[in-house]
Amino acid sequence: MAQEMLKFLVGIPTRDTIFAEFALSLRLMRFPQNSQVLFAMNKVVGVDVARNEIVENAPSDTDYILFLDDDVLVPPDTVERLLAHDKDIVSGLYFSSNPPFYPNAYKLDNKGQYDSLFDYPKNSLVEVDAVGAGALLVKKSVFDKIGSPFFQHTSSKNGLGEDFFFCRKAKEAGFQVFCDTSIRCTHVGVSMIGESAWESVKDEVKRRREKK
Repeated sequence: MAQEMLKFLVGIPTRDTIFAEFALSLRLMRFPQNSQVLFAMNKVVGVDVARNEIVENAPSDTDYILFLDDDVLVPPDTVERLLAHDKDIVSGLYFSSNPPFYPNAYKLDNKGQYDSLFDYPKNSLVEVDAVGAGALLVKKSVFDKIGSPFFQHTSSKNGLGEDFFFCRKAKEAGFQVFCDTSIRCTHVGVSMIGESAWESVKDEVKRRREKK
C-alpha cells in the first residue's frame, strides 16, 4: 500500500545572506519518502511580517509548515523525529545566541510572565507554554483555525516577540505546544551556541536569580 504523500512548506525568514553552515544543514535535512517539499525564503522586513506571509502564501493543501531561522542549524533527522510525535505544534531545542544562552522553551510563571525552562528534562517531549520559532513544525490546520495575524510583535510594556504571540494565540484556541529536548539544535552567533554553552552558565544564572 502506497504511503500517503505529506506536503511540507519550509519557511525561512532571512536576511541578505545566509550562513554556509545553515545551507549545509538545510541540504542534509531528511523528509519522509514520498513527501512534497516546497521552500519559502522571505526577506526580513519584520520577522513577524515574513512569517505571516509564509503562512498566507502556503498552498491550501499543505500539511505542515516547518519554520527555520537562517541562523539555527538542525540535525538531519529533525523532521522525522518531530513528525513521530504527531503533535500540532512541536519544536526542537535551541538556545539564545547571546549570553546567558537561555533555552528557547518557556513556561508561564506565577506572575503570568514567560520564563525560560532552565531545568528541562533531557531527551524528552515536554509540554511548554511557548517556544521560539527557529526550528518549529506546525500543522497547517493550526493556522487555518487561529486566523491571521498568526505572528505579531506587541509593543506594550510587557511586549511579546512574534513567536510568543503565536504560541499564546494557539493555546487560547485549544492547542498544546511541545518541545523535544532530544533534538538539540545549534544557534550561529558570535560562536556556535549549543547545549554545552547553556550548561556552562546555567548554575551561575540560577544563583543570581535566587539572590533577587
